Amino acid sequence: MGFLSFLSKKSPEDVAKKHLSRVADKRGYAPDRWDSLKALTDLAHPAAVPVLLQRFTFRVDPSITDQEEKELALRGVVAAGRDAVPAIRTFLASAESVTWAVKALAELLSPGEVVDELLEVLRATEVAYTKDPQRKIQLLMELEARRSEKVPGEVLRFLEDPNEDVRNHAVRVLEVQPPHDGVVPALLAMYEVEEGARGRAAVLDALIGHGYQFPSETAHLARAKAPNAYSIQADGRILRTA
Repeated sequence: MGFLSFLSKKSPEDVAKKHLSRVADKRGYAPDRWDSLKALTDLAHPAAVPVLLQRFTFRVDPSITDQEEKELALRGVVAAGRDAVPAIRTFLASAESVTWAVKALAELLSPGEVVDELLEVLRATEVAYTKDPQRKIQLLMELEARRSEKVPGEVLRFLEDPNEDVRNHAVRVLEVQPPHDGVVPALLAMYEVEEGARGRAAVLDALIGHGYQFPSETAHLARAKAPNAYSIQADGRILRTA
């Protein structure tokens, strides 16, 4: 390699910086964006990861182009190996959409490590009104697909979230987790106050999943709140009728 060639060789950081504007440009020319994503994927270096993650922050039309570009970006993130994890962690701390970044974590880490990363993000997430609850919903949906004794204690508070969909997804997470002392009491408390039929149905499904039945002396009170397609028997058993 000649002296001038050596001087002109760009560092991975320089390459990443060069392609940032094209990768992050939602309105840019798709072939240019693809070329930049491909160059960063071929780089297979942690310096490329923060730039590649930017492609997960927006959608483009047509949907097949959006999917293909995100899949390429995912391959580039994974190509950087476990050294990509710190950048993914930083991205998840503020990203409005987390699904693709979690896919990358699932490729790089063990299932237990992925749960730990998700719970770390969830701990920093408030149970409060938000104009767009999709971030919380996506985090909970990722946990619906995973089972760990660490999950229930971190998810219980979301049964009181102002958003109905967030509450319902929290219930679904708790339905599939290992037994936890606080789950059934929290589900019963939600059943008492939940106004939405979908929410009460989700609670009853979770209670069925945990093998719970109401005390016979209060079964009639629970029955009065049961939504269509559910029945509370005199002995407290919960049945789906449709």
